[in-house]
Amino acid sequence: MRTVFFTILAFFLTTIAIAETEPNSTWQDAEALLQDISVTGTQSDDDWYKFTISDNQAVKRVLIDLKFTHADGNIDVIVYGDDFVISDPGGLLPGLTTDFSDGSTSDDEFVEFNVTATDPETYYILVSGDGSNNSYTLTWTELTSTTDDGFEPNDILGDSKAIDADKVVFGKQSNDDWYSIQVAPGQRRVLASLRFYNTDYSATIEMNMQLTDASSAVIATSANAPGINESIDHVVPSPGSYHLRIYGDDNRDGYALDWSGTNEPPQATANTVSTTENAPYNFVSGDFTFSDSEGDSLVSATLSNLSLGGGTLTHSSGTPVNDSDTLTAAQLDTLVYTPPADTTGSPLATFDFMVNDADAGTISAQMGIEVVAVAAAPSSGGSSGAFSPVWLLALMLIGLARRVHR
Repeated sequence: MRTVFFTILAFFLTTIAIAETEPNSTWQDAEALLQDISVTGTQSDDDWYKFTISDNQAVKRVLIDLKFTHADGNIDVIVYGDDFVISDPGGLLPGLTTDFSDGSTSDDEFVEFNVTATDPETYYILVSGDGSNNSYTLTWTELTSTTDDGFEPNDILGDSKAIDADKVVFGKQSNDDWYSIQVAPGQRRVLASLRFYNTDYSATIEMNMQLTDASSAVIATSANAPGINESIDHVVPSPGSYHLRIYGDDNRDGYALDWSGTNEPPQATANTVSTTENAPYNFVSGDFTFSDSEGDSLVSATLSNLSLGGGTLTHSSGTPVNDSDTLTAAQLDTLVYTPPADTTGSPLATFDFMVNDADAGTISAQMGIEVVAVAAAPSSGGSSGAFSPVWLLALMLIGLARRVHR
């Protein structure tokens, strides 16, 4: 038993040790980063990365972007050069600090610094924080001093440069920068984020961002106070081509930009339909009520937790509905509930439904089916000419009395 106990204990200790020493927890195991290629990570302990500056230009600017949600835990960035020093009690460590993020308590961190390198040079990035397992995205690039950035010229709408969704790109704001984006059907909620170094040489940076339609008409603006990162969250009226315009104080400050097109899933809302005793109820797609911030049309509904009260639920002229079936909007127009004979209830039957547009919904609601009794037919009364049982008995007695009298 003791052997088994120590074996289990050793297993758990080994597992914990592995978890705490992931492959890039020390600078010796730093993960190599390629320029303009994002990597994702989770900050549970120190994460080390390294990148190499090219020798294609003597003077260049390095931009490092760390994207994360501060509410999930703080993360900071420190950059070291490759001029190694000897540590105490001994061993090689990266050299003096080259730069670091501003340590803000808002989302995201950004580092920007100039380097002079006639030969390829390696730098190390330390990503550290409060160890709350916060996820992040890290990207870097180098910009030469002889050009603005790799997208120039894009100073006017006609020279807009296309950028893909969910990809970090870097620019230098020395004049207006125009980018074109393509919003796909079903992904009409546009999220755009502009990040830059908030306190560059004690000067407050001013950058802003606009979302425009294909004709440059402004449909959304992010104009935060100077020194604050910019963001746009806007539902465009239809899929198609749009533009992002970056403008500011034209001080050639670097920035990171990315955008995504997302879909806000519709939310089902409860509904109750009604039929009369022994009469089926013919559904229409409009019975499946929902709300959607983008105003998208219903594509389908998923039905679950069927409680039919002894009745049947079919679609497409008799096909039984099974739990968790998804029916298209056209099939919902053929959906029929048939109650059991001579049975009523309020509601008699229920099922849950989740509405879907371009993407699957996430919030379901209950559909109730009420079956009400048919009103009783009014009494015919004496004026109808029909004989009641009492009158019939009286006539029989009168007839019998006449026979006896004879």
